[in-house]
Parts: sequence; C-alpha cells; structure tokens
Amino acid sequence: MTYEEILKLWHESQANWQNYRYSVSAIGGFIYSYLKERLSISGEKKEHLFKMIPPNERDEEKLRNTRYSPFGCVELKDDGWAEFGIILLLEQNENSWPKQQYRFILNIRKTSKNWNVKISNSGIISELSFEPNKDELNLLGEEFDNLLKFHTIESLNKWLGIENE
Repeated sequence: MTYEEILKLWHESQANWQNYRYSVSAIGGFIYSYLKERLSISGEKKEHLFKMIPPNERDEEKLRNTRYSPFGCVELKDDGWAEFGIILLLEQNENSWPKQQYRFILNIRKTSKNWNVKISNSGIISELSFEPNKDELNLLGEEFDNLLKFHTIESLNKWLGIENE
C-alpha cells in the first residue's frame, strides 16, 4: 500500500467520524428541544433554566455565560456511545433562593436499525427510529419525567435512607 492510498483511507475515515458526529449531534439537539418543549420552557429570559452543555464541563461561570450548540456538546466515548450534558435549574425567580441544579447525561448510540438513547448513564435504553415519531419521543419524555420525580419528590427519603412505603 502506498502512502497516498493510506492518506486517502485516513481522509475517508476522518470524514466518516465527522459525519457521525454531525448526525448524533442532530438527534441530540432534537431530543433536547423536545424535552425543553415538554417542560414548557420558552423565552430568552428562561434559556438558563434548561441548557445543553458538554458532559464534563465543570466551570460554573463558563456554563452560565456560554450558549452551546449540540455539536459543541457531544463527546464520543470509547464504547460507541455519544454523551451530551443537560442542566436543569429550578428556581422560583432569578433573584430568589433556594435554587437547585440537576445535571443529566444524555447518551445516544447509532445502531444499524435505530438510535439507542439513555437519559442517564444507568438509565434504560430506549429505541428511536432514525426519524423519531411523537410516540417514541413521548416514551422518552415519560422516562425523563420519572427521573425528575425521583430526584425531587423522593430526594428527602433518599437522603434519609427511607424506602418508599
């Protein structure tokens, strides 16, 4: 094999990786938009309440002041999954306390037949077609609702170590 042949193969490989990153970013952005709409968060003043972020970003000032695109948030993992971070900020109004911030990791993986999606690293795997329909998204939304309920309603019992009775 010549150098030029290897270079051509490498170039094709890089294009494939980039195309995958674009497609997974598109479905990640689509899911994020669906969840945001489901939460009825709209308007420029409310943008900070539900944000897509890079999954490993921890700089609070940067997170507060930066608006990320889905492409800028995707992180490709070694096991074939792509990750996106999502922050949900709960507040009565901008200048009141208490506030609570939840971080979620949205996991997406393309298979030969569909998209696999997990709302959290330990979540169940949901399947979405390559062009998701409303029913598929609603099932994913219900899983997200259940996760939010667990982290809010059950938080005191979880902290106290009390099982649901």
